[in-house]
Amino acid sequence: MAKILGCVVCILVVIMAAVAGVLSFKADDAENKKMQFKQSIFECRFKSHGAYKRGLAAVIILSLSHVIVNLLAGFLLARFKINPGKGSSIFRHLSVASLIFSWIAYAIGFTILIIATMGNRKHGMACGVSQHRFFYVGGVMCFVHGFFALVACAAAIAMIHKKIGANVPTRPNTKVPTRPTI
Repeated sequence: MAKILGCVVCILVVIMAAVAGVLSFKADDAENKKMQFKQSIFECRFKSHGAYKRGLAAVIILSLSHVIVNLLAGFLLARFKINPGKGSSIFRHLSVASLIFSWIAYAIGFTILIIATMGNRKHGMACGVSQHRFFYVGGVMCFVHGFFALVACAAAIAMIHKKIGANVPTRPNTKVPTRPTI
């Protein structure tokens, strides 16, 4: 039952990260549909309320998926510790490394999406240094976060099943009666 629940949570996290990525791609499209005036690295463009809404939804969904993966993988890593004498499991190392990389991907994606979303917060025209394609890069980072979150969850679940499977008592060796030979 726990294995199925863990797999469902892994799939949910990946779907949430993918939805956040698609929403930020849609926000990039909505932002690019507005009229822009570009001169060198400076640009003036009309702000897009549709890009703001989609970007905000992407930030919220990405944050929720990050919280879920940290609760699941972090809890499993804290709950099922390996004895120091036996050494650590490869699944534990993989899960910890993936959690670290998911934090990095989340920090980059969250920051870029917030910058792009706040750039479209109000109606009107904005002029300044080009912030072109921030939603696109944020969307890519959502997919990268989803990949590392999936690896972290799967490795944590594999770690506990390996540990639990190692503690399951086996049946004692019993001899099967054989037929007497004639």
